[in-house]
Amino acid sequence: MGWRMSDVDKLIAIVRSRSVEHDKAITLLINGNLWGQVLATIRQELDSLIRVFYLLHQPNDERAILAGHTLAGEIWSRKKPKGRVTDRQMIELYNALDGWAKRVYEFGCSFIHLSNSHGYEQCDPLASLSRQDRTEIGDYLRSYHGGPTVNEPLFEEIKPYLRKVFNKITENLEYYLEGLEKGKSIHDTW
Repeated sequence: MGWRMSDVDKLIAIVRSRSVEHDKAITLLINGNLWGQVLATIRQELDSLIRVFYLLHQPNDERAILAGHTLAGEIWSRKKPKGRVTDRQMIELYNALDGWAKRVYEFGCSFIHLSNSHGYEQCDPLASLSRQDRTEIGDYLRSYHGGPTVNEPLFEEIKPYLRKVFNKITENLEYYLEGLEKGKSIHDTW
């Protein structure tokens, strides 16, 4: 009898397939100057990252249950403590270690859900953020991606760095997927 893929292995394959599609899409979207969809794609890749990160915090039996929920098209819910696993819970867990994720996630959500951000050609979506928020975005982009040079960037000034942001998320996602494949916990070194 042949080897059978576990639900976790099937989920890993789905996440990788999604990531490959995102990579192809983001290239087309950037070349087409479809910046709202670029941010929506980044947000979707970040969704994969925080879900895999969340799984790495769960015992193996819980991982299998949550992976099974995905494969069955169900919402994630836990045995202990009982209840639905929310996006907020997952992003807060990830954000506890890496604070940039919540900001990217929330900004990306404004391009997934109908919002004033979709009017970015008429009104800059970063202009409505506080100076502190824009400064933090600028600091993050300078620290990890080499720019922009202005302290409080607006949308036009962050566009050249969005591919780099996507690539970093994808790189982190692959690292976590490798740990998940090996049955590791986020607390293990691998």
